[in-house]
Amino acid sequence: MQQEMSLVFFFQAMGPWLWVVLPFSLITLYAIVKGTIDVIKAEKKPEKIYREMHAIPFFASLTAMLGFIGQILGLWQAIAAIIVATDVSPEIVLMGFRISFFSTIYGIITLLVALVCWFILIQILNKRISD
Repeated sequence: MQQEMSLVFFFQAMGPWLWVVLPFSLITLYAIVKGTIDVIKAEKKPEKIYREMHAIPFFASLTAMLGFIGQILGLWQAIAAIIVATDVSPEIVLMGFRISFFSTIYGIITLLVALVCWFILIQILNKRISD
């Protein structure tokens, strides 16, 4: 029961929960791009850029939290299916558990990438202010 792990499979496995998590990751990406442009151009006051950059960890954290909620809902559905099933193989149970982790992995990866970008942007901004 080995399945190929591709990006398409990953998104299909997240099911409808993807459409809840994806907008927040796209907002996070937008905040990263906007913050990068603001830091590079340096047309705004640093205080305003700092305030606007708080959106990066905020929306990234929301994405991660929604990923955890997606995992809990996935596990709930898997357990409910196991309860009503008469013949359940261990492979099917483990596949259900594995798929339930996809939204969490997606949220955590989004959070980690966003926090690294946010940290780098803050350091560049701090260096620019101190110069």
